[in-house]
Amino acid sequence: MLRDLFLYPLQRFDNLYTFPAMHEQIIEPPKRIMVGDPGSFAQHTLRNRFPEIIGKVAAVLPYRSEERKNLLSLMEEIPEGCIVDPFEEGSVKKEEFQPEEVSDWRREIQVWRGSRWIDLPFYFAEAYLYLRILIAVGYYEKSSPYYRKDPFAFLKKEELQGVLQEPSWESTLERASDPHRALVLMLKGNRVDLSNMTIAQQGRKRVHHDESEDLLINHLEVLTDTVVQSRRIDIVLDNAGSELICDLHFAYVVLSKGVSKGQRRVVLHGKAAPFFVSDATKRDVLETIDRLGQSDPYASWGRSLKGFLDSRELEIKDHYFWNGPCHFPSMPPDLKEQFAQSDLVIFKGDANYRRLLEDRKWPYATQLEDLLTWFPTNLAVLRTLKSEILVGISEEKAQEMFARDPNWLINGKWGIVQRVERKT
Repeated sequence: MLRDLFLYPLQRFDNLYTFPAMHEQIIEPPKRIMVGDPGSFAQHTLRNRFPEIIGKVAAVLPYRSEERKNLLSLMEEIPEGCIVDPFEEGSVKKEEFQPEEVSDWRREIQVWRGSRWIDLPFYFAEAYLYLRILIAVGYYEKSSPYYRKDPFAFLKKEELQGVLQEPSWESTLERASDPHRALVLMLKGNRVDLSNMTIAQQGRKRVHHDESEDLLINHLEVLTDTVVQSRRIDIVLDNAGSELICDLHFAYVVLSKGVSKGQRRVVLHGKAAPFFVSDATKRDVLETIDRLGQSDPYASWGRSLKGFLDSRELEIKDHYFWNGPCHFPSMPPDLKEQFAQSDLVIFKGDANYRRLLEDRKWPYATQLEDLLTWFPTNLAVLRTLKSEILVGISEEKAQEMFARDPNWLINGKWGIVQRVERKT
């Protein structure tokens, strides 16, 4: 815990939480999920998924290219190597980043500099990996042929092409013609995460099935009511491809129904740079809408989405913070100000959920609303479980789930739809 005390120097007392129901009692939070936790999914990610992700990017680069060599060197570094500061080393130019972005990275890196990868907190290890991948492939180097080119674009394009060529999608989208069913489809799409191909392959099949979802927390009815009543809805996106199609469909349903034209807005928040393999960037969203407009039978839908963009009923934003190493309680003021103008913010997916909870080992019975008193408006979480973190269920329910499905926290089968009302 001593090391954690320096994660956010001179900012807030983020490591102390106030629980109003407990008479303002101050509670020290639990430990962070660490990559070195024996037998954990985090440890599996470091040892198996990290090399697999790097290998896929390296495989499509020219055999003797400097970028490929850099990636293979990064792969060799992870098992026993130590964390370095690429900004200090000069392997990346600060000018390619926002000043606040550099500050976030350098502050977090300084805490763990010199540590082995195996000794890192799980989320920081993942965020740092993707920063290093982008540096290795020349994403931030103007002289590189890969400058500002998405190293995961080939995977995203293949995924989107698969959606456009799959006949089942037309009927799947038609069935989800109201806000309730559109919300369910958004959750189904969250299974298709290209950083975890086993779950993604299963998710592609299940997205078209009309069976009831395996929800451990189910606030669908009250969330649907909130959606119907909201004039502005913000969505913090997760994956491009199948999931983004579902998210765009939800935006279309919301903007097409129930409120006079121009009286409702949907704001999509994407990554500013490639991240977590398939996370949607602003460019991914725009390219997906363009592809829809050029593809039968989705051309009419694509044109409608473009119309919503032109009228600013649909807006797409990006921000450096979504790609950064910090958890969401450290959200910069400009993002909080944006969300304060919204009636509802929907966070999609596993990584966003983990960042809301600072990727800590909270007891299962902890109430999500007690951890998010800092958030400025109503929020909801739509998430397929793919990591070892969950709050809002009883300890008894958790033990029942371990007996029923030992891998329930990480296998992508189970989900949550959870709404948290802003406390005034």
